Amino acid sequence: MFVFALGAGMRIGEILALRWADIDLNQNEITVSASVSRSKDRETSTGVVIKSSIKVGAPKTKAGYRSIPLTQEVRQVLTAHREAQIVERFRAGAAWAKNDLVFCTALGGYFWYRQVTRLYEANRDKAGISKLSFHCLRHSFATNAISAGLDYYYLSRIMGHNNISDTSHIEKVH
Repeated sequence: MFVFALGAGMRIGEILALRWADIDLNQNEITVSASVSRSKDRETSTGVVIKSSIKVGAPKTKAGYRSIPLTQEVRQVLTAHREAQIVERFRAGAAWAKNDLVFCTALGGYFWYRQVTRLYEANRDKAGISKLSFHCLRHSFATNAISAGLDYYYLSRIMGHNNISDTSHIEKVH
């Protein structure tokens, strides 16, 4: 998932909502059409959270509906991941949730955002990488794309930004 995030530039909620049906290996493209978020039910009188659930909805912005080209590296990662997931699905049998998710729990369910960030932080710390958040993978994707010569307009479309100034700001920050 982390290599994918670095190579696709998607938001974490978009990655967690990504389904295999959204990936076209023949056309080398990913279609972004959903995002996962956390929904909180609160006690009316106190405002205390009594229940949390995963909500699948629209991308963050209208520009979030987009196609992203697959690089050779991302394609290879997805192919290997899919093969490993088929084995997991076989082991899980009838317990496997039929969500068609690319990145999911051992039983095919949705990951919570916090599960992913904890896993990322543990792996990042083991690798001795500085304290960069999961979201920084998205910014690193943008910086790498600009360094490789991709123009800001096209990159802003890939990133799902409403305007090009959001994209040009990323390079200045990183």
